[in-house]
Amino acid sequence: MSSRIRLLFIAILACAAGCSGGSGDSGGDGLGDTYDAFSAAEGPECCEGKCSLFCFPGDYCADSAANTCQESNDIYHAYFGADGPECCEGKCSLQCQPGDSCKDAALDLCTRSSENYQAYFGAGGPECCQGKCSLECQPGDSCVDEANNLCE
Repeated sequence: MSSRIRLLFIAILACAAGCSGGSGDSGGDGLGDTYDAFSAAEGPECCEGKCSLFCFPGDYCADSAANTCQESNDIYHAYFGADGPECCEGKCSLQCQPGDSCKDAALDLCTRSSENYQAYFGAGGPECCQGKCSLECQPGDSCVDEANNLCE
């Protein structure tokens, strides 16, 4: 069973055990229905203090105090193991998904990229930065702005 199918199965089980239902938000902000954060989601953490509740990868933690996640088509919270560009302040390990960009490092917010995206460590393509660095574009893409580490 693939990890995505396994994750979906776990989500269905978790929802059956205590989903609060969707908010029905269909505004133009790129955010969709809400759901309860749960331990097997593997995306951004969505709780306060020492905890282990998460949203799905690529979703938005709408309320960490209430452990509420929100489906997202645009912005989402960076998370550990996303394998894209780093998106946090200070010493951290939160990342956006490959091909996306960090919108606000102070809030750990990523945005889905439609054209340009931020170069990141280990992308495997051409280097895209000024000076001594190790930020790369994805294979087959090109660096369009070395000063801002943008790939296309």
